Amino acid sequence: MCGRFAIDGKVNEAITAYVHAGGRPQDWSPSDWDANYNVAPTNTSVIVRDRVDDDSGELRREVDWDAVWDFRPPWLKTPAPQINARIENLTSSNLWKKAFIGRRAIVPMLGYYEWKTIAGKKQPYFIHSPADFLSAAGIYVPVKTGDGWDVRFAIITREARDASGEIHDRMPAFLTPDTWDAWLSPTDLEDPSETVEMLMATSETVASTITTYPVSKAINNVRARPVWDDPALLEPVEVAD
Repeated sequence: MCGRFAIDGKVNEAITAYVHAGGRPQDWSPSDWDANYNVAPTNTSVIVRDRVDDDSGELRREVDWDAVWDFRPPWLKTPAPQINARIENLTSSNLWKKAFIGRRAIVPMLGYYEWKTIAGKKQPYFIHSPADFLSAAGIYVPVKTGDGWDVRFAIITREARDASGEIHDRMPAFLTPDTWDAWLSPTDLEDPSETVEMLMATSETVASTITTYPVSKAINNVRARPVWDDPALLEPVEVAD
């Protein structure tokens, strides 16, 4: 699974890369936002998506700075946050299928956290790659709220590979830059199985670059601002045997 992840100023660099790869730079301007080294379920974060402009009919690459990490269509009754969509269920689950076919997004992140039990205690690890940022595959749903709309998203996960699998049996499904355009296309998928195969392949490529190290248990506290905006959360720590 993916239960926490981190973003910081490098998200600006990521957004610029996404827009230059598939949009017009003049359509993008950074918003005010805070680094969050401990993005938790139901928090807001940044996602990138493509859509067809209602007025001009042009394809636009858009940034949602305050998307909610809880995929929640209006008909969903369960109170539990829906944060991870298993890749194995994308084409069969009523919860995920419609969004997978036509509402795909990228969730930029520095890396993500998982926990491993050591001597009876849960030790958090930061899982990342040498790249400045990772492009996690996501799906989203727009939800009407009063006079506006919320954009709500989930991160697609798959069986973990390489170093990721040493910490947890699931990992986010990641994209490589050459697949951004195909993934973000707002056109409904004609053959969803082909896109699943693409995502399996790209995520294995990224997994081969991933490394992990233990971090402070302060990551367990998602409520205290001095914790979630502290870059020290990403610093490696020593773990006693």
